[in-house]
Amino acid sequence: MIHRGDTEDTERDRDIRMNQAQRDKRLVGAQRAAPLLSPHHSLLITHHSLLITHHSLLVTHYSSLITHY
Repeated sequence: MIHRGDTEDTERDRDIRMNQAQRDKRLVGAQRAAPLLSPHHSLLITHHSLLITHHSLLVTHYSSLITHY
């Protein structure tokens, strides 16, 4: 007999595996595309992604401050 918790764990595990497969597929795609990019272009992409991450952290920080006060 399968308990409800067991089913949820199985679904969660399946979701984790699917997400990992998608990440692996993107990584392989990025590695294939890498030779086409100049080092300067790669640095610009990295810089841009860091700016986006920084911005999202600031938004999270300020929204938590607003919620707190």
